[in-house]
Amino acid sequence: MGCDGAAGPDGEDAPRVDNIGPSIQLIQPQPGADITTSTMTLEAALDDTEDVDNGDIDRIRFYVDGSNMLGEDSAVVTEEPYVFEWDFDVSGTGYGPVTIMAEAVDTLGNINSTALLLVNRRQLADRDTLSDRFVQGFASSLSIPFHITLFDTNNVPYDTIRVTELGTRFLAQERCVLSQARIYPVIRAAVPFDNMADYWVIVRASQDSLYPGEALDSVLVQPDLMLYDRWLTLDLDSMPESVRTFEAGETFFLTLRPDADPDSLDSGLTIGTLFESDSTGNAEEEKAYWLERTLEGNHWRPVVESYQEYGVHHLYLEAVVDYQPEGD
Repeated sequence: MGCDGAAGPDGEDAPRVDNIGPSIQLIQPQPGADITTSTMTLEAALDDTEDVDNGDIDRIRFYVDGSNMLGEDSAVVTEEPYVFEWDFDVSGTGYGPVTIMAEAVDTLGNINSTALLLVNRRQLADRDTLSDRFVQGFASSLSIPFHITLFDTNNVPYDTIRVTELGTRFLAQERCVLSQARIYPVIRAAVPFDNMADYWVIVRASQDSLYPGEALDSVLVQPDLMLYDRWLTLDLDSMPESVRTFEAGETFFLTLRPDADPDSLDSGLTIGTLFESDSTGNAEEEKAYWLERTLEGNHWRPVVESYQEYGVHHLYLEAVVDYQPEGD
């Protein structure tokens, strides 16, 4: 009989063929990060869970805007840690949205890559708008003033938190002067106020860089009703320049406080926000805060909705700055 028939299935002792690429993830930069330096740190890591077999890694390649070339060199790392410094000037990467991807190749030639990550490369020159909203999420809003009743274990009310001020912290990348504040007041069917209240825009120093500190100066805004549902730009040049000047690496706050009774149901301010889930629950990663007034005193706390396990509101509140070199 002939022996030219079709091959049968592999036996139990046949060697396993590895045709699966290594599992990899991007560690740096963070999604939505603002990149203002001339270089960018790229870092990848392999999935180290027990049920993942990554084999022997040959190399990790990084791609920025679809390219892994910097002149005649390529963004390749062959051993841990898988870190590469991407030079924007050498690569010719432009300003604006930038995509990043990491690709892992094992010694058998199997390849696997991460999903595209988006960051924003910004140029620090002249006038700049600072914001903490470069994150994924969905549009929402927050209203002030509002109050929360606290109950004990017997469901008996024992205190009321009155939230009277909202704020966002900003980081000065270079020495700058705060010129304007931009906010987005909203009016929708679900908001609690019939009237938009006059409100204070307050410039605050930072306390331990994380929480709002002392008020440096403020301006009272008396808005027209036509300014709902659009960006409102407020000049802050009536304040002394000395209180609006911040050094590189210094943080400062812009906060909003309606000129209304803390328990008002008629007048207040509703500001647009972006809501994102936060799996870390780490308050230090948040930038939006509220000032609550309780029987025990005044406290700044991160803006986290109590009914969400981990959630962060990013206020539609921006700081417009003019960069100023030393000596100007």
